[in-house]
Amino acid sequence: MSSDDFAQWLGRPLDDVSREQREAVFAYVFGASVVDVATYAAGEAAFLLSRHDPDMRDTYADIAHDVIERFFEKLPAERIEFWKAYTRTRVLWQIQQQRRERLAAKRRPPGRQVGFDDAVTGHPDSGSFDDYDWIYVKDLFATAIAAIPDAEIRAVFEASYVWPTTYSDFHALTAEQVAERLGFNVSKVKRLWSKGKKIIRQLLCPETRNVTEVWEATS
Repeated sequence: MSSDDFAQWLGRPLDDVSREQREAVFAYVFGASVVDVATYAAGEAAFLLSRHDPDMRDTYADIAHDVIERFFEKLPAERIEFWKAYTRTRVLWQIQQQRRERLAAKRRPPGRQVGFDDAVTGHPDSGSFDDYDWIYVKDLFATAIAAIPDAEIRAVFEASYVWPTTYSDFHALTAEQVAERLGFNVSKVKRLWSKGKKIIRQLLCPETRNVTEVWEATS
C-alpha cells in the first residue's frame, strides 16, 4: 500500500481495514505498532490509576484494552506525531470515565453525587469532586506540554499557566508576563505560542474536548 492508500483510513474504523493490512495502517497513523502502543497503554494505566484512582489499580489491563479498542473503532483524523503522549491522554480520559461511571452509580440521594471519599474509601485525598477532577485536568495539560519537542516552545507553555489546587483559580499569564519571566521579547512569545498550539490541540482532542475548552478559554 502507498502513503495515499494508508491516508484514506485516517478518521475511519481500523476494523474496516483488511486483517492483513491493519498492523501497517496502525503503524502509519501512530508511528508505532499495536503491540508497542498496547504495552505502553497498560504501563501508563497502572501508573496513573495508582495516582488518580488507587482503589481501581487492578483494572489497568481493562483500561488499556478500552483505549486500544477505541483506536480500532475510529482512528485519529490525522497522523500522530507524539504517540506516547497521545496514548497517555487517552488512558487518562478512560480512567476518568471509569471513575465518573462508578460515582454515578453511587449517587445518594438520587440525582446528587457523593464526595469522592464517601464513594471510594481509602483514597488519600478527600477533596471535593470538582477539585479531584482538576487533578486529572492538570495531568492532561502537563502531558501535552511535556510532549512539545522544542525547548523554547515548551518553556513558553510551562511559564504560561498558574497551576492552583482548584480549577476556579486557574488562569494563563499574558504574553507580556511570560516574556518578562523568560527574558524573551513579546513577539517571540506570541510566535512560539502559536507554534505550540497545534501540538496541544492534537493531544487534547477529540475525547478530551471538555479539557480543550478549558484550555482554549485561557489562550
